[in-house]
This record gives sequence, C-alpha cells and structure tokens, in this order.
Amino acid sequence: MRGIWRRGRPRAPKPHSRWALALQVNVLCRVVVKEIRIDYSKCSKCRLCIEYCPVNVFEDKGDGRPKPEKISACIACIGCMAVCEPGAIELVSDWECSG
Repeated sequence: MRGIWRRGRPRAPKPHSRWALALQVNVLCRVVVKEIRIDYSKCSKCRLCIEYCPVNVFEDKGDGRPKPEKISACIACIGCMAVCEPGAIELVSDWECSG
C-alpha cells in the first residue's frame, strides 16, 4: 500500500489524463471507411482478402481481382490489409462522432 501513496496523495491516473481522454473518444467516436483503394499492380490475385473479410466487403468479379462492393459494411478491422501484399489495399477512413 505504501507504493501507491506518496506524501499523502494517491498515485493513479487523473481523470483528465490522455488515457482517460482516449477511452472517451473510443466510446463516442467510430472509424467510418469512406473508400477502399486497391493497387492492382501489387495485387497477386490470391483472393485472401475476399476470404478473410468478416463482413464480405469484397467480391470476385471473375478475373481473381477483388472489388470492394459493400464499403459501408466495412468495420475497419484491417484484416484485408494484413493478409494482402504490402501496399495493395488502402483504407481511406474518417471519424464519426456522436454527441
């Protein structure tokens, strides 16, 4: 108990600390994907982004290349970016805040 008290004052994060502010922002705001850009010169046509997406944003149009169809359904998990070739997929996003 002595480790958290110093000169009679508790040593804990203050409510106005940057972490408290970050928690409030996460509760009040969410990331909204505006556009999904695919650099087809870097795309290997592996279809991993199509298979990995939990909300089925991408569709295969027959040539093996992914095409983002349901951008409004994207939850910005960035799984597609993680499984694809570096730089092949880019999410253009913004914050949407309530309150």
